[in-house]
Amino acid sequence: METPKQQKAPDIAGSEPGPGMGKCTGRDCAPSAANLPAIRSPRQRRALSALLTGPKTREQIDRIAGASNSPDVIGRLRKRFGMTLPCELERIRDRDGRSVERGVYSLTAQDATKARHLLEGGTL
Repeated sequence: METPKQQKAPDIAGSEPGPGMGKCTGRDCAPSAANLPAIRSPRQRRALSALLTGPKTREQIDRIAGASNSPDVIGRLRKRFGMTLPCELERIRDRDGRSVERGVYSLTAQDATKARHLLEGGTL
């Protein structure tokens, strides 16, 4: 009886690694700081710069990055650079007095290292 061939695990984006990217060998692998592509988006650059100063709400990142959809900016950073960029939900009152949750983004220690390198012009 033949055994089925094992398939290699997809990288974090579900496709083959791009130029300069290492091979992904595990389900939860992410690009290492030594082989990530350079940051090209001014919005991503502004968002990372702001997050290096501390946690920011989604609305703050909208204003700082110059985007009306900062979750997309964050999502692209996560996908392209293998960042975690956690989002904690914080309960607040909106202008109508209703209790709502808003997202607050931050950097992990590993994210901060990658962000500093990217902002210095590195090609992680």
